[in-house]
Amino acid sequence: MALVALLGLLALPVAHVDDRAITRSDLDAASAGRTEALHGQLARLVEETTWRVIDARLPPPEVSLQAPSAAEVAARRAQVGDGLDPSVVDEAVRWQIEKERREVALVEARRELHEAAAARVELPATAQLDRILPPALTVGWVGDEPIPAADVERAAALALYRLRGELHRERERSLERIIEERLLTDEAARRGVAVTGLLPLVAVSEGDIRRYVESRTVEGAKRPDPERVRPLLESRARHEARADLLASLRKNANIEVFLEAPAVPRFAVPEAAAPALGPEEAPPTRQIVAFVNYRDSGARLVHAELDRVLEVRPEVRIVLRDFVPGFDPTAQGAALLGRCADAAGVFAAWRGHALARTPPRAYGAALFDESALARFAQEAQVDVPTLKTCVSDPATAAAIDRDTAVATRLGFSTAPALVVAGRPLTGVQSAGTILAVLDEAESRSD
Repeated sequence: MALVALLGLLALPVAHVDDRAITRSDLDAASAGRTEALHGQLARLVEETTWRVIDARLPPPEVSLQAPSAAEVAARRAQVGDGLDPSVVDEAVRWQIEKERREVALVEARRELHEAAAARVELPATAQLDRILPPALTVGWVGDEPIPAADVERAAALALYRLRGELHRERERSLERIIEERLLTDEAARRGVAVTGLLPLVAVSEGDIRRYVESRTVEGAKRPDPERVRPLLESRARHEARADLLASLRKNANIEVFLEAPAVPRFAVPEAAAPALGPEEAPPTRQIVAFVNYRDSGARLVHAELDRVLEVRPEVRIVLRDFVPGFDPTAQGAALLGRCADAAGVFAAWRGHALARTPPRAYGAALFDESALARFAQEAQVDVPTLKTCVSDPATAAAIDRDTAVATRLGFSTAPALVVAGRPLTGVQSAGTILAVLDEAESRSD
């Protein structure tokens, strides 16, 4: 029964050209293996995410790690690049060794937990992965407890959307090629000629070549070779003639396309206890959660765009959550200080100072040295020892780790990353783009 349903899915028409169907299997066959590769990536993502959902239902694995020895640190130190602040080289080396050991230990610990809990994954048929899976579909088990597809879709919403989007665009390209081939083949049959005979022979005159050469001749630059210009102009003319013919054929053909792009995921991201700009409360359509740090250049640029958003829409609430993936003492130190400035009620002043400062060239050096911290504290009328006590509090670092974990679970890999009225956006986004998403969310809620 499942095979019959799968074959029926592949045979569904994705387009009609003069009442003749083009199926999904037609598109995939024309993709030269690209569709198959994307299906493989989707299958791996669903499998990995299902195991991640399973792990969330099991007790956290307990691992014990041996601290790196001085000899191990010294041996690895030579592999560190020159761009790292010398004062944090050993710290970076220890972090990397511990990370590697933790990953190895976690793999083994989770394998034992999976066996003890009789956990397993049941991947859906490949063709089903193209679109959002039925929420109640079982994709895994923990003993007798099923793992519904809804949990996996939620846990990997952004990554699944991106891969499905790539698959959709590949099929769009294949569909465009197939439609063009059918139109040209049908027209050739109607005229009783070969497809190559549909286009007239292109003649490029000496005047055409001369005008092109003159238009491309710049004082002081090498003059284009006329002998090389002729094939270029002939190729361009053939392309234009083909495009004109196809435009005419399309106009007279009955073409229907049923391909649907994947729906953009919507996230409900809790604010948590993080610094914020704008009003204390706002409806979901007027909320932005920005995952940022204060070292990355792109993440710093997006702050200016967010300020422009507030200038236009002061009723929007912007929550600034920290995102410090990997070993990054500069970003981590700035995030700790920002959290503590927020706790002291001087976050706006601190943020202005942080964004005005140029991040240090040496990777790992502090954004605020002692003198800069003292100047800020004096201006903001806050006690330096109080800030330092807060910075060294493990709870402050834990809050940053939680923010980073949330961003990672949502599918973000680097800052900046935004969730604007529930819609994910990655990279530096302009204020115009952010405002457009907010406006679209408002209109959708009316």
